[in-house]
Amino acid sequence: MKFIKPKVEYLPQSEGIDGIYKQIERCARTCYKSEDKITENSAKSFVERIIKSGHTAMLEHGTVYLIFTMDYEKMKIVNKYIRNPYSYHVTDYKFYYVTTNLRNLVENGWLDDLKYAYEPTEHHKQRYTFKFTTDIGTARELTRHKILCVA
Repeated sequence: MKFIKPKVEYLPQSEGIDGIYKQIERCARTCYKSEDKITENSAKSFVERIIKSGHTAMLEHGTVYLIFTMDYEKMKIVNKYIRNPYSYHVTDYKFYYVTTNLRNLVENGWLDDLKYAYEPTEHHKQRYTFKFTTDIGTARELTRHKILCVA
């Protein structure tokens, strides 16, 4: 029998679109037990393969922060996020701040909105990813509720 000390590790997401891809790859490869295949340039192609395979649950680990100006054209785009249950949005009446994930963009065909991606501000809802190393009983309790599985 092998004893492993339980631990929790915070996995911060790096900046930019590349940071989104790297976060998804790190979480997915942890799930698949293939962390040894991560390289400096492997994230984008890995995420593209996930999208092609349809295993989009892993894409939830890539947090996307968007900012839209409050003009008429952008409001057409923002409205889809307002009605979307997987997005958080808030306004300061100059800008709309949207927090979502890459799965939401992929499954809705909204990847073009990545041009509005921005680094998180105090107006965005911050999302955090943690890696738990624990026994199977505790792991099942943690993953029993979906909200605890989403990055």
